[in-house]
Amino acid sequence: MNLQVNGRPLPEKGGANGSSGTLFPLVTRIARRLEELAETGGADNPIRQRSGQALFGELAKEDGRTQLELVNATGLKAPTVSVTLQKMEKEGYITRNRDQNDLRATRVFLSDKGRGLIEMQKKGFLEIESRLFDSLGAKDSEAFLSLLLKTEEALSTMGPR
Repeated sequence: MNLQVNGRPLPEKGGANGSSGTLFPLVTRIARRLEELAETGGADNPIRQRSGQALFGELAKEDGRTQLELVNATGLKAPTVSVTLQKMEKEGYITRNRDQNDLRATRVFLSDKGRGLIEMQKKGFLEIESRLFDSLGAKDSEAFLSLLLKTEEALSTMGPR
């Protein structure tokens, strides 16, 4: 099945499996390109690693969470969270402190360096969005965002096959 827009097929982009005009390869190519454009720092940058992205994202929403809360919020396995936090702490992006009320719990806080990395990434995202929306124009940008939100909503209601 080839995707169509206004009755016209989307242009093919030469995929290896011959299905380059279908939804999954198209979305994958777009996601990969966005990731390439958004990369900050080298290969060791914790934001480049999926576990680091998830943990930074959760800490940006709410700083001072316990490791267990981070495990539950990210869906990552506890050992993955522990190892990733160790790396992030060693590199100065976070600090970990024992909870004063529950000495079994460890709370995780972003350091100034960690907050700076998140701000740098946010600026990069805004620049990419601005460039993309400038190239699409106001009307198409609005339609694109609307369709993405509808797609997200539709996918969230679908159960497993």
